[in-house]
Amino acid sequence: MKRILWVSIVFALCFAGTAGSEGMRYLQEYFVYPDDENDQVKTHWMPATDSEVKLYHLEKSHDNKVFDIWKEIEAPETQFEMLEVDFDPYSGWSYYRMSQILNSDDTLHTPTIPVFLGLENLAKGEIMVPDEFLSEKNDDH
Repeated sequence: MKRILWVSIVFALCFAGTAGSEGMRYLQEYFVYPDDENDQVKTHWMPATDSEVKLYHLEKSHDNKVFDIWKEIEAPETQFEMLEVDFDPYSGWSYYRMSQILNSDDTLHTPTIPVFLGLENLAKGEIMVPDEFLSEKNDDH
């Protein structure tokens, strides 16, 4: 279980650290990570001090294409760290992102973060890489 947690955290750090991403403009921090022991996925973020965000949508997807909102949160008037827990995550690979609805009604999306839950259901030797990474690798050859 620890290996999957580590892989997902590395993905989170890689994607969340994409400071040049438009979706990170109003965020100081953004992390998504699995809690395999409790079958949960946690989203942690810190809004920027100059935030234009009025609403956050926390979203998840089975396929990294169609996203469902699992939590909607009004932006607080003061800046503080935020944490939300998805108590009903998908099993296997899923994809998480945050949509930020601005005061202008424009929407910004964070980079998508792949998360894996359900290590105990894997067969020995099964590949644990999100589908999009496998298809990119196969396209190269």
